[in-house]
Amino acid sequence: MQVAHRKWARVIMRHTEEDEPLVWSGRPRRGLVLRGRDALAIPVSLAVTAGAVFAGLELHARFGVDPMPTVQRAIVLWAPLAALGLIAAYYLLGRFVVDAFRRRSTIYGLTPQRLIVVSGMLGDHVESFGLLALPEADLRLIEQRADGHGTVRLRRPGFFGWLFHEWRAGTGLWFPPLAGTAAPRLDQVEDAAKVLEGLRKLRAKEAARHERRAQRKKCRPVGVG
Repeated sequence: MQVAHRKWARVIMRHTEEDEPLVWSGRPRRGLVLRGRDALAIPVSLAVTAGAVFAGLELHARFGVDPMPTVQRAIVLWAPLAALGLIAAYYLLGRFVVDAFRRRSTIYGLTPQRLIVVSGMLGDHVESFGLLALPEADLRLIEQRADGHGTVRLRRPGFFGWLFHEWRAGTGLWFPPLAGTAAPRLDQVEDAAKVLEGLRKLRAKEAARHERRAQRKKCRPVGVG
């Protein structure tokens, strides 16, 4: 695990302390990424899009010459179908474009004490997670690919957190995580298995340092007041 790119490292180091070295930096895979959930999402989107088109043709055949005023017909009949068609088209194609832009503007960094995530089109959204706040049992490699890219899950979300994350990931949209629902992860990073191994080592070292500090405080003699 190494600092991958000077440009990425500079972005992360803007948000580190002077005595906080950067151990690793990386970013998600670029371009189109298909995930396991798309095996269901794509057929459903196709079915909804086809249903909207079919319903539109059926309404046109039945009410195309209806005496209903044009504006009223557009509001009552065509506006709901157009909205449904646009939503379905976004789920079918648009969300992949949005997801690609989101990943393109995300950079990860690891220091001996924490994980830093910089995201947003302008790099203006920064999240920081202490390594000891990431349970060892929750660290897991998911969505692994043959080329070594994969997603490192950092914390197991609760039920509502899982729903929120799946909805946000499924739409490709960015929304600030609700309190208590954040499910941090390193999304489609290169050499994901090595990154996970390095992260576990860093966490173990930080836990050992924390334990030594606690022991020193416990053994420190109490001053006489």
